[in-house]
Amino acid sequence: AGEDPGAIRLADLNAAWTQWRCDQVSEVVAMVREVVASKRPGLLVGAAVTPQRLNVTTVFQEWKTWIQRDYIDVVYPMDYFGEDHALKVALEWQRDGIDVQRIVPLLALYRREGGKTLPVTRDTLLRQVRLLEAEGFPGTGLFSNLRYTPELADVLRAQWRH
Repeated sequence: AGEDPGAIRLADLNAAWTQWRCDQVSEVVAMVREVVASKRPGLLVGAAVTPQRLNVTTVFQEWKTWIQRDYIDVVYPMDYFGEDHALKVALEWQRDGIDVQRIVPLLALYRREGGKTLPVTRDTLLRQVRLLEAEGFPGTGLFSNLRYTPELADVLRAQWRH
């Protein structure tokens, strides 16, 4: 219907190449699981992973497949979003079809502003932690401890006391 067969063939080849690369990474993850299980049975295997569907095939981390095949026990999506809506969209995709008990979203303790790296605001951290709870995630990780301030510690203590 007027489509260029060469362009279609190229798109098909690109998709096959990308899938092959994803499969290679998945094989490495499966081998790591096998080695860990043989050396230290019961030890959990986890990985920091891409937080968005659109990045899965650019960094070759089909982490939902890894969880479904039990290659990995827990993932830590790097949910370093300044905007709450972007975080919410990413969280919805992350939990789709996956047990949220196996997902520990990582929140950024920093923001970039005017060429500088600054701590996130108390309000941003509190909103994002509450969003994780509302979306059903049992907890969070924080990145990076270099940006962990007493003020942010107070926010977290107050949030988890309730």
